[in-house]
Amino acid sequence: LSPLMVDEFIIPYLAKELDILDHSIYHLDGPEAITHLDSLLSLDKLDGVQWVPGAGAGKPLADNPHWFELYHRILDAGKFLHIAVNAEMAKTIHRELQSNRVIYNVGDSISNTRELLEWLEKN
Repeated sequence: LSPLMVDEFIIPYLAKELDILDHSIYHLDGPEAITHLDSLLSLDKLDGVQWVPGAGAGKPLADNPHWFELYHRILDAGKFLHIAVNAEMAKTIHRELQSNRVIYNVGDSISNTRELLEWLEKN
């Protein structure tokens, strides 16, 4: 859908849905969806954005610095960010973003995840 179509047909209904929810997150899937980000970020009741870079060989993964500008846009709009990364890359992203509004979906070992939690508490 074009940004104009999303603004006309999706955003008003999404806003109504958000009005009845206590908490919300929008699953933004793939680079093609970024064109709708500003409209989504304008929704006051939207709490956060889950970013998934989409499937396909050669696309930068969620932990790639290529996406840092996107992450800053989401955080600067007052939303939280949800991304799937490994424990070591979560540290790199945390150093870049310096935000406590990032939810890291860490698909790592329990020991790596515990070490990450300890590191995050200190940083």
